[in-house]
This record gives sequence, C-alpha cells and structure tokens, in this order.
Amino acid sequence: MRKYNERTFQIKYMIKTHLCARNYNFGHFFSCNWLEKHYIKDIIWKLKMTLLEMMEDVNRNYSVKVSKGQCHRARVWDYANEILRSNPGSTCKVGVTVNPDGKNYFQRFYACFKAFKDGWNRGCIHVIGLDGCFLKGQFKGDILTIIGRDANNHVYPIAWVVVNVEIKDNWTWFLQLLVDDLDVDCGSGLVFISDQHKRLLESGKAILPYVEHRQCARHAAATNTVEGDFVAKMEKMKKITPNGYAWLMSRNLESWCRAFFTRRKYEYMSWLGFTFWMIKLLHGKLNLVQLS
Repeated sequence: MRKYNERTFQIKYMIKTHLCARNYNFGHFFSCNWLEKHYIKDIIWKLKMTLLEMMEDVNRNYSVKVSKGQCHRARVWDYANEILRSNPGSTCKVGVTVNPDGKNYFQRFYACFKAFKDGWNRGCIHVIGLDGCFLKGQFKGDILTIIGRDANNHVYPIAWVVVNVEIKDNWTWFLQLLVDDLDVDCGSGLVFISDQHKRLLESGKAILPYVEHRQCARHAAATNTVEGDFVAKMEKMKKITPNGYAWLMSRNLESWCRAFFTRRKYEYMSWLGFTFWMIKLLHGKLNLVQLS
C-alpha cells in the first residue's frame, strides 16, 4: 500500500506463488509528463506517429496499458514546441489550471503563425472576424477563430485557440494575445465582425476600446448603402410587422446596416465557414488535446 503523504510504498503482505493472470491496467501510474519525457525523441523523429502506435509501443515496452487521453496530453507541449521551432517568430501558448491535487489540466491553446502576422499587416484589409463554436467530437470544448480578408477578398486565417469553454476570461486572453501579435494598439482604425455573444462584446470593449464593431448578419440583406433606400424599405416592413420593425430599429444601426457604417465601407457581413473548416481539420488530422 502507498503510505499517506509520501511517494513510497509499504508491502504488508506478500504471496510468493502467483497463479492469477498478469494485470496490465496500471496506466494511471504513467502521467502525461512521463510519456512526454520518454517519447519526445520518437515524436520528433516520427512526425506521423499516431496515438494508437504510441499506446501499442508503451504496452510492448513497459507492459502497461495507457489511455488515448494520456497520449493526447503528452503531445500538446510537443506540438507547441515544434511550432515555435519550425516557425520562428510565431506565437504558441498553452494554458493550464492547477488543481488542488497539484496536477495540471488543459485550459486553452493559442496559435498564431509568423507568416500570418506579416501577411495581415502588409496586405490585408483591417477588418477581422471573430467566431467560435463547439467541438462535438470525442474531445469536447470550443474553438475560437480570428480571420481576415486579403486583397483578393479571400479568407485569410490569422489566429485560433482551443478552449475548455467559451467564457469572458478565455476571450479576453485570446484578444490580448492578438493585440500583441498584430500590434493594433487599442483598435483605432480596426473593424471587427462578430455575433452578439455577450462575453465577447465585453472583452472586445475592454481590450479594444476604439474598435468599430459590426454584427454578423449573414441572414440580413446588406445591399442598402444609401440611407434613403433603407428608410423606404423599413417603412414597408413597419406596415407588415410593427414588432419586427421596432426590434430592428432598437439595434445599433451602425453595427449591421451598410448605409450607417461610419468609417470603413465593407460589404462582407458574415465570417462563418472558416471555423467549421478548422473543426474538420482538428477532428480529421490533428486530434491534439483532451479537454479535461
């Protein structure tokens, strides 16, 4: 038995002759730190080493069965270090929470490549989109993304983060790292498009007080660039549905109608799509982390 508050074991009773089958289910003694330490060279030299191969190798060499989650967590730090090694100037952060038991648990993972930083600063429109959605695969959590548009109006990825839950603290952490990477100061001259997520809006106002915010409105017609046309169509709507008219007019017109945009006239009102592409990539190729 293990002695209380000590790292040693005390044997109180021993059976000399064993007739039972050998038990391989001692994987809980093998922490992700141990796996990382013993398999760092294998992961570096075998970039396509799968989790199943790692599990089989541990079972073959140490006669112990480890879970897929343990192998996932062991690769998170290696993946972050490899990004920094192979892409100098990139930013990669791993956030953990320390529980009372002294163990580290995954909280969030941020990545922004050097090439994306340089490309955005040199050739992209200063309009960015922020979006987030759930990870519905084996490992739960949320993926938050920030994207832009290049000179050809193509989607331009900037940064992404995997978090345990979409809350204000994680959005604030994400935006603060983005401000440092893109050097956008307090958001002067910058426009960002997002949904009406309350925590995101609060974080955006705190980190980027001078940014111009617009609402993602893929379901709304964004063709009215003249105020008179907008007023005429809204009067028609008022006759059909007074409640709908009142609700729309109570919103900030500068955030969703092109006729009232104050600074940068930009026709794209939606940034959905890239996040779902990222989810397919994470589920199909990387499968890096278990959010525990």
